[in-house]
Amino acid sequence: MTRATQRDVLVSRIGRFRRLIPCMLFASLVLNVVALNVPFLLLKVFVESEKAYSIPRTVELMWQLKIYWVAILIFIFSIVFPFVKLSALFVLWYRPMHASARHRVFRILGALGRWSLLDVFVALVLIVLSHGQMLLVTRTLPGLPLFLAAICLSIGSAELMAYLHVKSEPEEPTKGAEPVRAADGAGWRGVAVPLLLIGSLLSLLAALGLPYIRITAWYLKKSSYSILETITALWSDQMFVFSAAVALFLVVMPVMRLGGITLLWYRRVTPQRFRHVEEITRGIGLWAMLDVFGLALLLFLTEGSTIVKIEKASGMWAMLAAIVLNSLLGVMAGRVIRD
Repeated sequence: MTRATQRDVLVSRIGRFRRLIPCMLFASLVLNVVALNVPFLLLKVFVESEKAYSIPRTVELMWQLKIYWVAILIFIFSIVFPFVKLSALFVLWYRPMHASARHRVFRILGALGRWSLLDVFVALVLIVLSHGQMLLVTRTLPGLPLFLAAICLSIGSAELMAYLHVKSEPEEPTKGAEPVRAADGAGWRGVAVPLLLIGSLLSLLAALGLPYIRITAWYLKKSSYSILETITALWSDQMFVFSAAVALFLVVMPVMRLGGITLLWYRRVTPQRFRHVEEITRGIGLWAMLDVFGLALLLFLTEGSTIVKIEKASGMWAMLAAIVLNSLLGVMAGRVIRD
């Protein structure tokens, strides 16, 4: 019986990381529990008194305002799913499973885990809108950095486990040792993918530079913000961790993902090297969160209008175009690359 058809325990195949992974998962669990039980943001609008917001309190508030779909999304991705994911990762680490089943679960968890940062992005947009304002004041509380750390640690743990799983599997036979590239024999996709690459890059640059939101409240200074201005505003307010996180998730990783796809598409490399770059590009894509930020903006335009009057700006449409084109690129190029 080959390993591919055997049920085995992942931890039994791992050496130096067998203690690190449980520690990472347990740390993420503790951070999640604490983050959900402490406020993450203090908010003062105009003449109203200060209000402290936590993730459960945000869900409760959205439900009371009858914005049910927002309440449900935040409840699922920020409260329920992080614990479901951590439970699944513990199972994947300790329970005997077929390698193919374990691989599928890793892919599903990787695709869904990033959406837990929805509420973090919503909070960061509100913080940016308060930049330089006298009558809109925000202050971050421990819950926000703790929750960001918990989710990032969970994503990192899952990716490390998936990497160890792949590395512990026997090498698949390759079709010769000649250098290959995805563009060879791609047919009509050989024209479509380059066009999508160009469109994805241009729309991403527009999404980064154009304002996505504008303050319209009469008692506030009229301001608008792009993603790049969001990064600089957070940095100037000495929120260095959040500024770096936005830069990483919305600028660095999306650009690196496009670079990885371009490399796979045009450069001839050995089959083994090709698979290695493909796996790295897939992992980078999990940290490229323009789509998560886009949904967070949609949530904020819904729930944020109850806090401060705002409106969407042209950057929202550029962001939508970037999300759609990057998704199409991932699907179309991915089919050729995997083949």
